[in-house]
Amino acid sequence: MGQTSVRRWLDKLEYRETLGTGSTDGLIFDGDAALRDFLAGPGAAIPGRLLYAKVWGSHSHGTQLPSSDVDYLAVYQLPTRSVLGLDSWPDTVDGKGPDFKSHEIGKFAQLLMKGNPGVVEMLFTERMQVTSPAWDALRARRLMALNQATLGQYLGYCDSQLRRLRNGARLHTSGGAYNTKWGYHLLRVALNAELIAKGQEPVVSETGDRLAHLMRVRAGEFTPEEIAAQYEAIRTRIDITGGDLPETADKASLEQWLWERRQAYPE
Repeated sequence: MGQTSVRRWLDKLEYRETLGTGSTDGLIFDGDAALRDFLAGPGAAIPGRLLYAKVWGSHSHGTQLPSSDVDYLAVYQLPTRSVLGLDSWPDTVDGKGPDFKSHEIGKFAQLLMKGNPGVVEMLFTERMQVTSPAWDALRARRLMALNQATLGQYLGYCDSQLRRLRNGARLHTSGGAYNTKWGYHLLRVALNAELIAKGQEPVVSETGDRLAHLMRVRAGEFTPEEIAAQYEAIRTRIDITGGDLPETADKASLEQWLWERRQAYPE
Protein backbone atom coordinates (compact mmCIF):
# COMPACT_ATOMS: atom_id res chain seq x y z
CA MET A 1 0.00 0.00 0.00
CA GLY A 2 1.69 3.21 -1.16
CA GLN A 3 1.42 6.71 0.27
CA THR A 4 -1.58 7.70 -1.83
CA SER A 5 -3.58 4.56 -1.05
CA VAL A 6 -2.84 4.80 2.67
CA ARG A 7 -4.16 8.35 2.80
CA ARG A 8 -7.21 7.36 0.76
CA TRP A 9 -7.81 4.53 3.25
CA LEU A 10 -7.50 6.97 6.16
CA ASP A 11 -10.01 9.34 4.54
CA LYS A 12 -12.50 6.47 4.37
CA LEU A 13 -11.63 5.44 7.89
CA GLU A 14 -12.97 8.68 9.37
CA TYR A 15 -16.38 7.81 7.90
CA ARG A 16 -16.20 4.17 8.94
CA GLU A 17 -15.31 5.08 12.52
CA THR A 18 -18.41 7.27 12.68
CA LEU A 19 -20.46 4.23 11.71
CA GLY A 20 -18.69 2.23 14.40
CA THR A 21 -17.35 -0.45 12.08
CA GLY A 22 -13.72 0.66 12.14
CA SER A 23 -12.75 -1.19 8.97
CA THR A 24 -12.33 -0.60 5.25
CA ASP A 25 -10.40 -2.11 2.33
CA GLY A 26 -9.98 -5.29 4.34
CA LEU A 27 -8.13 -3.54 7.19
CA ILE A 28 -9.54 -3.46 10.70
CA PHE A 29 -8.64 -0.45 12.84
CA ASP A 30 -9.16 -0.26 16.60
CA GLY A 31 -9.35 3.54 16.71
CA ASP A 32 -5.99 4.44 18.31
CA ALA A 33 -5.20 8.04 17.36
CA ALA A 34 -1.41 7.67 17.60
CA LEU A 35 -1.46 4.73 15.21
CA ARG A 36 -3.63 6.61 12.75
CA ASP A 37 -1.20 9.55 12.82
CA PHE A 38 1.70 7.21 12.16
CA LEU A 39 -0.03 5.63 9.16
CA ALA A 40 -0.80 9.07 7.76
CA GLY A 41 2.84 10.13 8.22
CA PRO A 42 5.95 7.89 8.20
CA GLY A 43 3.89 4.73 7.88
CA ALA A 44 2.61 5.90 4.50
CA ALA A 45 6.08 5.17 3.10
CA ILE A 46 5.85 1.45 3.90
CA PRO A 47 6.04 -0.35 0.53
CA GLY A 48 3.66 -2.97 -0.77
CA ARG A 49 0.48 -3.96 1.01
CA LEU A 50 0.04 -3.30 4.72
CA LEU A 51 -1.13 -6.40 6.62
CA TYR A 52 -0.60 -5.31 10.19
CA ALA A 53 0.60 -2.40 12.33
CA LYS A 54 0.71 -1.78 16.06
CA VAL A 55 1.91 0.61 18.70
CA TRP A 56 5.10 -0.92 20.11
CA GLY A 57 7.05 -0.55 23.34
CA SER A 58 5.87 0.81 26.67
CA HIS A 59 2.67 2.33 25.28
CA SER A 60 1.69 -1.12 24.02
CA HIS A 61 2.46 -2.62 27.42
CA GLY A 62 0.65 0.10 29.38
CA THR A 63 3.85 0.95 31.26
CA GLN A 64 4.63 4.26 29.61
CA LEU A 65 5.69 7.42 31.41
CA PRO A 66 4.77 10.96 30.29
CA SER A 67 8.20 11.19 28.65
CA SER A 68 7.91 7.86 26.80
CA ASP A 69 8.11 7.93 23.02
CA VAL A 70 5.58 6.07 20.88
CA ASP A 71 7.13 3.38 18.69
CA TYR A 72 5.52 1.37 15.89
CA LEU A 73 5.89 -2.08 14.37
CA ALA A 74 4.32 -3.30 11.13
CA VAL A 75 4.18 -6.13 8.59
CA TYR A 76 3.78 -5.56 4.86
CA GLN A 77 3.74 -7.65 1.71
CA LEU A 78 5.50 -6.96 -1.57
CA PRO A 79 4.08 -8.29 -4.85
CA THR A 80 5.28 -11.82 -5.55
CA ARG A 81 6.69 -10.67 -8.90
CA SER A 82 8.96 -8.24 -7.03
CA VAL A 83 10.09 -10.88 -4.54
CA LEU A 84 10.95 -13.37 -7.30
CA GLY A 85 12.44 -10.81 -9.67
CA LEU A 86 16.08 -9.86 -10.19
CA ASP A 87 15.93 -6.47 -8.52
CA SER A 88 16.72 -6.13 -4.83
CA TRP A 89 13.80 -5.41 -2.50
CA PRO A 90 13.54 -4.30 1.12
CA ASP A 91 12.76 -7.01 3.66
CA THR A 92 12.75 -4.47 6.51
CA VAL A 93 11.93 -0.77 6.48
CA ASP A 94 12.64 1.39 9.51
CA GLY A 95 12.96 5.00 10.53
CA LYS A 96 13.33 7.52 13.33
CA GLY A 97 11.09 10.29 14.65
CA PRO A 98 8.94 8.35 15.37
CA ASP A 99 10.81 5.08 15.68
CA PHE A 100 9.26 2.38 13.55
CA LYS A 101 10.17 -0.93 11.98
CA SER A 102 8.25 -2.86 9.35
CA HIS A 103 9.05 -6.37 8.08
CA GLU A 104 8.07 -7.89 4.75
CA ILE A 105 6.12 -11.11 5.37
CA GLY A 106 9.01 -13.34 4.31
CA LYS A 107 11.36 -11.73 6.83
CA PHE A 108 8.60 -11.70 9.42
CA ALA A 109 8.04 -15.46 8.99
CA GLN A 110 11.75 -16.14 9.42
CA LEU A 111 11.87 -14.11 12.63
CA LEU A 112 8.76 -15.89 13.90
CA MET A 113 10.38 -19.29 13.30
CA LYS A 114 13.40 -18.15 15.30
CA GLY A 115 11.16 -17.02 18.17
CA ASN A 116 12.05 -13.32 18.11
CA PRO A 117 10.23 -11.85 21.16
CA GLY A 118 9.04 -8.65 19.49
CA VAL A 119 7.70 -10.55 16.49
CA VAL A 120 6.10 -13.29 18.60
CA GLU A 121 4.22 -10.76 20.74
CA MET A 122 2.69 -9.20 17.63
CA LEU A 123 0.51 -12.30 17.42
CA PHE A 124 -0.71 -11.85 21.00
CA THR A 125 -1.44 -8.11 20.84
CA GLU A 126 -5.08 -7.18 21.42
CA ARG A 127 -5.18 -3.38 21.29
CA MET A 128 -3.68 -0.32 19.60
CA GLN A 129 -3.37 -2.10 16.27
CA VAL A 130 -4.50 -2.36 12.65
CA THR A 131 -5.21 -5.90 11.48
CA SER A 132 -6.44 -7.59 8.31
CA PRO A 133 -8.15 -10.87 7.41
CA ALA A 134 -4.79 -12.23 6.25
CA TRP A 135 -3.23 -11.34 9.60
CA ASP A 136 -6.15 -12.78 11.53
CA ALA A 137 -5.68 -16.08 9.68
CA LEU A 138 -2.14 -16.26 11.04
CA ARG A 139 -3.13 -15.05 14.49
CA ALA A 140 -5.56 -17.95 14.72
CA ARG A 141 -2.46 -20.19 14.64
CA ARG A 142 -0.56 -18.11 17.20
CA LEU A 143 -0.10 -20.94 19.69
CA MET A 144 2.52 -22.36 17.34
CA ALA A 145 4.78 -19.60 18.67
CA LEU A 146 4.84 -21.24 22.11
CA ASN A 147 7.85 -23.49 21.63
CA GLN A 148 11.39 -24.19 22.79
CA ALA A 149 12.94 -21.90 20.18
CA THR A 150 10.84 -18.97 21.38
CA LEU A 151 11.57 -19.73 25.02
CA GLY A 152 15.28 -19.87 24.20
CA GLN A 153 15.12 -16.46 22.53
CA TYR A 154 13.34 -14.92 25.51
CA LEU A 155 15.78 -16.38 28.01
CA GLY A 156 18.75 -15.54 25.81
CA TYR A 157 17.70 -11.90 25.83
CA CYS A 158 17.26 -11.92 29.61
CA ASP A 159 20.55 -13.71 30.29
CA SER A 160 22.52 -11.34 28.07
CA GLN A 161 21.03 -8.31 29.80
CA LEU A 162 21.72 -9.84 33.21
CA ARG A 163 25.39 -10.22 32.24
CA ARG A 164 25.44 -6.59 31.19
CA LEU A 165 24.01 -5.59 34.53
CA ARG A 166 26.55 -7.59 36.48
CA ASN A 167 29.42 -6.37 34.31
CA GLY A 168 28.37 -2.78 34.77
CA ALA A 169 27.53 -2.21 31.11
CA ARG A 170 25.72 1.01 30.27
CA LEU A 171 22.39 0.01 28.83
CA HIS A 172 19.37 2.22 28.08
CA THR A 173 21.15 5.31 29.39
CA SER A 174 23.70 7.72 27.96
CA GLY A 175 25.11 8.78 31.32
CA GLY A 176 25.94 5.32 32.58
CA ALA A 177 23.80 5.45 35.75
CA TYR A 178 21.33 2.66 36.43
CA ASN A 179 18.23 3.26 34.37
CA THR A 180 15.00 1.75 35.69
CA LYS A 181 13.80 1.16 32.12
CA TRP A 182 16.45 -1.56 31.91
CA GLY A 183 15.10 -3.49 34.89
CA TYR A 184 11.54 -3.16 33.66
CA HIS A 185 12.39 -4.64 30.26
CA LEU A 186 14.32 -7.52 31.81
CA LEU A 187 11.56 -8.53 34.20
CA ARG A 188 8.72 -8.09 31.72
CA VAL A 189 10.37 -10.40 29.21
CA ALA A 190 11.30 -12.87 31.97
CA LEU A 191 7.72 -13.04 33.23
CA ASN A 192 6.53 -13.78 29.71
CA ALA A 193 9.20 -16.44 29.35
CA GLU A 194 7.75 -18.12 32.42
CA LEU A 195 4.29 -18.12 30.85
CA ILE A 196 5.64 -19.58 27.62
CA ALA A 197 7.46 -22.31 29.56
CA LYS A 198 4.05 -23.30 30.95
CA GLY A 199 2.49 -23.30 27.48
CA GLN A 200 0.58 -20.09 28.24
CA GLU A 201 0.26 -16.97 26.10
CA PRO A 202 2.65 -14.08 26.77
CA VAL A 203 1.12 -10.87 28.10
CA VAL A 204 1.49 -7.77 25.94
CA SER A 205 -0.79 -5.28 27.68
CA GLU A 206 0.06 -5.38 31.38
CA THR A 207 -2.64 -5.21 34.06
CA GLY A 208 -3.15 -5.96 37.74
CA ASP A 209 -0.29 -7.03 39.99
CA ARG A 210 2.17 -7.45 37.12
CA LEU A 211 1.60 -3.90 35.96
CA ALA A 212 1.86 -2.55 39.50
CA HIS A 213 5.16 -4.34 40.08
CA LEU A 214 6.67 -3.25 36.77
CA MET A 215 5.72 0.35 37.48
CA ARG A 216 7.45 0.07 40.86
CA VAL A 217 10.54 -1.06 38.99
CA ARG A 218 10.24 1.94 36.68
CA ALA A 219 9.86 4.20 39.71
CA GLY A 220 13.25 3.05 41.01
CA GLU A 221 12.05 1.16 44.07
CA PHE A 222 14.50 -1.71 43.45
CA THR A 223 18.28 -1.77 43.15
CA PRO A 224 20.03 -3.55 40.26
CA GLU A 225 20.93 -6.34 42.69
CA GLU A 226 17.28 -6.78 43.66
CA ILE A 227 16.26 -6.83 40.00
CA ALA A 228 18.86 -9.53 39.32
CA ALA A 229 17.58 -11.58 42.29
CA GLN A 230 14.00 -11.31 41.01
CA TYR A 231 15.08 -12.54 37.60
CA GLU A 232 17.05 -15.43 39.08
CA ALA A 233 13.93 -16.51 40.98
CA ILE A 234 11.90 -16.47 37.76
CA ARG A 235 14.62 -18.39 35.93
CA THR A 236 14.67 -21.03 38.67
CA ARG A 237 10.91 -21.50 38.37
CA ILE A 238 11.28 -21.91 34.61
CA ASP A 239 13.98 -24.55 35.06
CA ILE A 240 11.79 -26.44 37.54
CA THR A 241 8.81 -26.25 35.18
CA GLY A 242 10.81 -28.17 32.63
CA GLY A 243 9.46 -28.19 29.12
CA ASP A 244 6.84 -30.07 27.19
CA LEU A 245 6.91 -27.55 24.36
CA PRO A 246 7.48 -28.39 20.69
CA GLU A 247 10.95 -27.55 19.42
CA THR A 248 9.85 -24.90 16.91
CA ALA A 249 6.79 -23.37 15.33
CA ASP A 250 4.85 -25.45 12.80
CA LYS A 251 6.94 -24.71 9.72
CA ALA A 252 4.51 -26.35 7.30
CA SER A 253 1.60 -24.30 8.63
CA LEU A 254 3.58 -21.07 8.47
CA GLU A 255 4.78 -21.81 4.94
CA GLN A 256 1.21 -22.56 3.87
CA TRP A 257 0.09 -19.15 5.16
CA LEU A 258 3.02 -17.49 3.42
CA TRP A 259 2.30 -19.26 0.14
CA GLU A 260 -1.37 -18.28 0.28
CA ARG A 261 -0.32 -14.66 0.71
CA ARG A 262 2.12 -14.86 -2.20
CA GLN A 263 -0.60 -16.30 -4.44
CA ALA A 264 -3.08 -13.61 -3.39
CA TYR A 265 -0.78 -10.71 -4.33
CA PRO A 266 1.07 -11.71 -7.51
CA GLU A 267 1.81 -8.22 -8.85
